[in-house]
Amino acid sequence: MSLTYVIPDLHGRFDLLRDAVARIADHAAGNTGTIVALGDYVNKGPDSKQVVTRMRAGMFDGWRFFPLRATTTR
Repeated sequence: MSLTYVIPDLHGRFDLLRDAVARIADHAAGNTGTIVALGDYVNKGPDSKQVVTRMRAGMFDGWRFFPLRATTTR
């Protein structure tokens, strides 16, 4: 069975990212899979820098990680 998890918009809330990662690790119980982060990583919340730093570090060894981002053209 392949595991896939989605992390929704974080808006600078490192606490939400930390909790999501912990819950994924608990649920996966040592298995590997894929994590997709939907975007809106910064603004509104107080910890945008921590969120970006953690996202850039990746998730778990052996996991596929897809941090999505929106692009704007003007």
